[in-house]
Amino acid sequence: LYVNEAVTHSLGYKVEELIGISAYNLVHPDDRANMAAEAHEKLRRGEVVNQITARLIAKNGDIKYYEITTTPMLDNNGVLEYMIAVARDISDYKEAEKVRAEKELLLKLLAENTVDVVCLHETSGRLV
Repeated sequence: LYVNEAVTHSLGYKVEELIGISAYNLVHPDDRANMAAEAHEKLRRGEVVNQITARLIAKNGDIKYYEITTTPMLDNNGVLEYMIAVARDISDYKEAEKVRAEKELLLKLLAENTVDVVCLHETSGRLV
């Protein structure tokens, strides 16, 4: 029903291209079933869906990670009328997380397989 202009900067789509399509069309195929099941179960219970992480597909084909919060909007009878979703690009965070994990693995491999003695000590010489 509505998409703000930030979608153009974030995913490369024009607002007019998205109005009327299913939001799930933007979700990576491998994430659709999980995202839909989790979101629909919580929405059925009337809960706000917090921090669903999903990969979205940009217009140019790039895959970006988003944290998505969806709030159900109910009519006077408690029936779901529509949903408001806010999506925040966390791609940089996910990349940094991946790099950190790779570095931790390399450090662990080094520490476990070195034949040298490695120690940490204070300037006084006291081993920490």
